[in-house]
This record gives sequence, structure tokens and C-alpha cells, in this order.
Amino acid sequence: MQIDRMKQNRIYDAALAAFRRNGVKATNMGELAVQLHISKRTLYELCHDKQTLLRRCICREVGRETIWLERVMRRHSASPLRLIVRIYLHTIRYVNSFNPVFFSELAGDTYFRIVWRGYYRLLSQKYGLLLRLCRQSDLCLPDCADRVLIDFLCQRFIEISTGAIAPDKAVPELSGFIVRSVLSGNCTKKGLCELFRRDFKQ
Repeated sequence: MQIDRMKQNRIYDAALAAFRRNGVKATNMGELAVQLHISKRTLYELCHDKQTLLRRCICREVGRETIWLERVMRRHSASPLRLIVRIYLHTIRYVNSFNPVFFSELAGDTYFRIVWRGYYRLLSQKYGLLLRLCRQSDLCLPDCADRVLIDFLCQRFIEISTGAIAPDKAVPELSGFIVRSVLSGNCTKKGLCELFRRDFKQ
């Protein structure tokens, strides 16, 4: 039986929500089928096992995050400094939205590492581009250490998504202060004014 695209999307969305909420091992295919009001047979026709379902969800989710990142980068009217902060806060909130065991359970999954590493490389490239734009706009100092800043901006994302540290719901609340503090040491006076303007939206 063919499952239409709309139903597939609904299944993947529900499955990802379950993986995010419960972790991988605690997510049960039978319970997921009940939640979706479909038979287990229908679910297994789409994905013959939980591992296949998980990998399709990961691919779909990374695709969504990539689209979000590309869309944000196309906002040419926005300050590149503000975009750095916005992207940083988004990625921190995103990885911290998962159950603490989710990433540790996937630490040995080769497919996950490959897909996630691809997104990390894209994230690094975008940070590098934005930092160059910051220098061109006189927002960052000419000797701003791009590689050091990129490593900092990606570090927490990597630590959580590789299972090195557990997600922490309190971390995103501190992230705005932390990223501004680090960036401020590399900003010109113009950049500092931009970074700490009252209308800065996170």
C-alpha cells in the first residue's frame, strides 16, 4: 500500500517529536502507531524498522535546519553581527530541546555523524562569511580571529550533539549574554553599539 506524502510527513513529524521527547530507545513503534491512529503494519510499510524511521527523521530535520539557516542568511538588510547572535541562539536552543539521552544514544551511529557533520560544516561556513561581512562593515576589528570565534560559536553545538555533554534547559537563557561578551572583545565601537542596542531581538 502506498502512503501519500501528507501522511508520511505527519508520521515523520510525530516520530521526531517522540525521539526528541523520549530519546531513541524509549520511543516505541507500537505506541507511535497508536498516537498516529494508524496500524503498526502501516508504520512498518513506511519504515521497516525503528532505525530506518530514525534516520529518515534525522535527514528531514537537518534539511529543515539547513533551509532555516539559508533563509536567515538571505536577509541582506540585517546586520551580520546580529545574524551571528541570532543563529547562535537558535542552534543552542535547538540542540537543548532534545531529551538529554538522545544524542548520547546516537554517538556511535555513523549515518547520524555524517549527516550532522555536514550541517556543522555549513554552520561554520556561514559564521565565517558573517564575520568577514562584519569586518567589511567595520563592525569587527581587522585582526578579528575568525577561526577562534567560529570554534567558540560551534563548540556548544558540537559538545551536545556528539553526546559529550547533556542538553541543559538553563543554558539557552545564558547564551545571549555569553555570545555578546565574546563578540564584544572583537568589535569596533560601531560594532559594540550594534551589539548592545536596546532593540536587539533574539
